[in-house]
Amino acid sequence: MIAGIDGGSREISDPSSKLDSAVVDWVSAFRQMGELAVEFILSSWH
Repeated sequence: MIAGIDGGSREISDPSSKLDSAVVDWVSAFRQMGELAVEFILSSWH
């Protein structure tokens, strides 16, 4: 979503913005796993 605001052409040529988008992807994936883990723990308690 951030890459769309920056513009795709700059992202390809700039390694730092490429790294930023990779970090954003990793953070969103990690957050999604965290939410799934919380749901699993709560459901196993009940």
